[in-house]
Amino acid sequence: AETTHRLKNTLAMVQAIARQSLKGLDRERVRAFEDRLLALAAAHAALTQKNWQSADLRSLITNALGNVMEADSFRLDGPAFSVSDRAAQTIILLIHEMATNAVKYGAASVPQGRVRIDWRLDGDDVVVTWREVGGPPAEPPTRRGFGSKLIERGLSGTGGSDLRYSPTGLVA
Repeated sequence: AETTHRLKNTLAMVQAIARQSLKGLDRERVRAFEDRLLALAAAHAALTQKNWQSADLRSLITNALGNVMEADSFRLDGPAFSVSDRAAQTIILLIHEMATNAVKYGAASVPQGRVRIDWRLDGDDVVVTWREVGGPPAEPPTRRGFGSKLIERGLSGTGGSDLRYSPTGLVA
């Protein structure tokens, strides 16, 4: 409990330092940084519920999406599954970045758009599918920012990935 309290205080201090240090810079970039800190805090909260041993995958994804998009704009489907502390932090940052992109450019940018996330066990692997439907056609990013790099490296660093930018939406 003491460690949790100290980490929350540390994250709050980092956020305050960032606000002061980045004052006058592009507000969207500052907000993106703050949102990433909040995503890490959400991962931390999920992990502390199980003493940093694991976290429920559905809860992680729900929290990551809920901080960025409306609850009725996404659907989750998959078995109950816990992930390690290390995987939890990576997953929540990846989902947060993908959700942010969906809100800005993808399915969640239009009222009828939806994001569907399914997962299944395949032997020792967990296969997670992100599917955007009802939104504008998906296009590869024109700028390689932190989020794009995190998504590409994060997904490929987990055992394999397949990103498809299609006329019907992003499928990863």
